[in-house]
Amino acid sequence: MKKNFGAIVFSMLMILSYGCGGSDGGDTLEPEDTKNPEMIISKPGEGANVMLGNDLLLSGTFSDDMELESLVVSLSFNETKAEKGIEDPWEPGNNPEIIVLTGVEDELINHKLFAEKIPIDCKSGIYILTLSLKDKSGKSTSKQINITIGG
Repeated sequence: MKKNFGAIVFSMLMILSYGCGGSDGGDTLEPEDTKNPEMIISKPGEGANVMLGNDLLLSGTFSDDMELESLVVSLSFNETKAEKGIEDPWEPGNNPEIIVLTGVEDELINHKLFAEKIPIDCKSGIYILTLSLKDKSGKSTSKQINITIGG
C-alpha cells in the first residue's frame, strides 16, 4: 500500500508540475507600433496674428495607436519676412519646450508656450512654430505653423 501511495503521490506531483509549468518557453511578443502619431492643432492657426505682450497659446489633440511620449515645440524667426521692430527677434528662454504626453490620446487647451509672454520690444514679423510629436516607440511626425507676431 505504501508503494502505491508513493507512486500515486509522485504521479500527482508530476502532473501538477507539468500542468503548472507556465509558458512553453516561447517569448511573448509585444504588439508592433506601425503608425506615426497624429496631431490636430486648433490654436494657433496658420497665419495667426499674436500681439506683442500677449501669451502664445497652443491648443490641439494628439493621438497614437500605442502610446504618446512627448511634443517638442520650438520657435524661430523667419529672417526673410521681417516687418518692423525695435529690438531683436523673440527668443524664448524655454525654447524648445518639451511637453510630456501620455496615453493613446492627449489634449492641450490654451497651453501657454515657453512660460513667458511675448516681449513688447521684440521684432515684429513672421515666426515659424515647429511641433514635433513623438510616441514611445520613437515614431514621430512634425508640423510647421507660420504666425505673425506684433502685426
